[in-house]
Amino acid sequence: MAITLGLERIQKLLNAIGNPQKSFTKIIHVAGTNGKGSVCAFLTDFISESFPDHKIGTFYSPHVKHPSDAIKINNNSCSLDFYLERRKIVENANQFGATLFEIQTATAFLVFKDWKIDVAIVEVGIGGRLDATNVLEGKSLSIITSIGLDHVEFLGNTIVSIAREKAGIFSNTEKVLIGYQKEPNALKTLKEEAEKYKIENNEMYSINEISCVGGQSVKSDSDILHWRLENNTEYNVACTFLSPICLMNASTALTAFKILYPENELPNVLSLNHFGRYCSTKVNGKEVFVDGAHNRDGLKELSDYIRNTHTSKKIHWIVGFKKGKDYKELLGQFLRVEDKITFVPFDKVIDMPWIACADVHELSNLSFQLYPGISASSAQSINDAIASLNDKEEMIIITGSLYLLSEIEELIY
Repeated sequence: MAITLGLERIQKLLNAIGNPQKSFTKIIHVAGTNGKGSVCAFLTDFISESFPDHKIGTFYSPHVKHPSDAIKINNNSCSLDFYLERRKIVENANQFGATLFEIQTATAFLVFKDWKIDVAIVEVGIGGRLDATNVLEGKSLSIITSIGLDHVEFLGNTIVSIAREKAGIFSNTEKVLIGYQKEPNALKTLKEEAEKYKIENNEMYSINEISCVGGQSVKSDSDILHWRLENNTEYNVACTFLSPICLMNASTALTAFKILYPENELPNVLSLNHFGRYCSTKVNGKEVFVDGAHNRDGLKELSDYIRNTHTSKKIHWIVGFKKGKDYKELLGQFLRVEDKITFVPFDKVIDMPWIACADVHELSNLSFQLYPGISASSAQSINDAIASLNDKEEMIIITGSLYLLSEIEELIY
């Protein structure tokens, strides 16, 4: 069963199980190319901290190990038994040829209904306009994070076409927040689409028009995130992370929080607790840096951050790519001839049979062609790759696909 976009099947399926999504009282819908998951995680934490008695249901996409992992209550995964009971109800009701992602979406909505959540934060799967999650109505806020070229086979091969597809989540929403856009055409297109969806100017916010600078050191391990809303109200929040892209995602989530809850106080300190996003951990006693970057912009941001903050370190990349990507373009965003790189596979992903890992030997050979003299190799697993590294002067970075994260988590825990 492949990816097939459209709303007709999911609408029929949800109707057959009683339209659980209509029980949600506050809905935040999040689309974009990079940063969606981080914004969802940050926003969940902010609301949980301000409203300890609230149940916040967050639906992430994609799952990386089991579908139940993508459905969280206050950022804790739904129990497997609870998930499977609702999944069975949805599957029994599916007389409409719904895709696996549509079944997953309906299951998430049913879990949220039965949990009696107070807030639903829903991440788009692909695009926006025809994504299964876009059946949501009465949304309090729709957010679009940074847009780049990805999933071009579904969304078009230009920034403008991709922006238009993602702007489809502006339907049935009260307010819109546009995250930081490096591409001027992306911001221009999103604003034009917001007007088409009858979003008033005073209900549309843009991070590009908000001052946001991280960099004034207050502690050796902290920064201050400075930014102001369009009403010129200034905010300053201490951060325990330094990555520019993480700071930008945090500012998007903080702005969303102030749009939703203008009278509530912000957290005093921001912490990055989203595994797989610019995080350091230890595997078999070795320090590794993990990020789920998997497209052109994400990999370039990661490389720039590493090279700017760890200038004295040699870099050893451990990389796994999804099959079908433009490997030459992706490698060009982060790899240099003086680096070392080991390619690894990832396991098949439950409920996503169309996802497969790239051939690691093919990737090694391509690296030799692109960077003559580079140290490139392959390993059968992340564990084997890490075990083979003994240079204490090397910084080990694991990246290339979100689907590597479950294997890393197993090695840690």
